[in-house]
Parts: sequence; C-alpha cells; structure tokens
Amino acid sequence: MNLDSKKYFVDSSFKKFDQDKWLYLLNKLMPLSEFVEFNILIEEEFENFVKEYKNDLIEIGKKKNKVYASGSYARFRLSENIKEFILERDYPDWNCLFLEDISLIADEVEILSTITHENYVILFITVPEANEYNKQGFDFKFFLDLEELTK
Repeated sequence: MNLDSKKYFVDSSFKKFDQDKWLYLLNKLMPLSEFVEFNILIEEEFENFVKEYKNDLIEIGKKKNKVYASGSYARFRLSENIKEFILERDYPDWNCLFLEDISLIADEVEILSTITHENYVILFITVPEANEYNKQGFDFKFFLDLEELTK
C-alpha cells in the first residue's frame, strides 16, 4: 500500500438511514482487509462473543496508535463468520453495541475507522479518492495524517 499520498478523511453526515452507503464501504473495503478491530464497550457481552468467535480472535489489549483508541480493543481475523457478524448490523447498531468503533485493517493500517458516538466514518484515502466518494453522495473532509496517529 502506497502510504505517501493517503490521509484520513472523515464523513460525519451519515444518518441512521444511510445503510446503503455503509454497506457500500464495507463491501468495497472488507476484501482489502486482513483484520477488524473493535473497541470493547461492555465487557460481559464481549466475553460471550469471544466464546463464539474464539478461533478468529487475534489479540485483546490497549492501543494508543488507533484512530480512536478508547479503553480496550479486540482484533479479529476477518473470517467469513466475522464478516457475517459485521454485515448483520445496520450502521446505527454500532453505536453503544458491546463492541463499537469498528476498524478495518490492511497492511497494519486502519483503512476504515469509526467513532460511533460522534457519527464519524473515517477512510484512509487520497484526495482524488475522497473527491470520487463525494461525487457518490459522501461528504469526506480531511481529518488527520497517519503520522499524527503515531505520535
């Protein structure tokens, strides 16, 4: 992945009825991703989830160089079971779910991130890619550089 010209762009215009836009992004970016990360909101429900998806769990911990690091996070292999779990939920379902702030990871870079309580959908893309998305009804604006994440 060429990181030189890519930056994080945010769209904060998603509404609860923007399921088509959300599915478009997931279907476009999941095939490029190796892992998914979630922030853990409700520990007890997460423990039950892990029992069902333990074969896909990679790690649990705290992370600072995540677009939105909040408390503990969990990383899973983006298996068919995990993809199905993600696709079964509508965009607004991710706000206050026991797992939230979904991030898709490719080459150890978050290519899609969310900050669900802010209604932020964040992509790691170039300016021309942001312009193309915006022509399709998105509203991506510059958010931050990759270097700012690693400070």
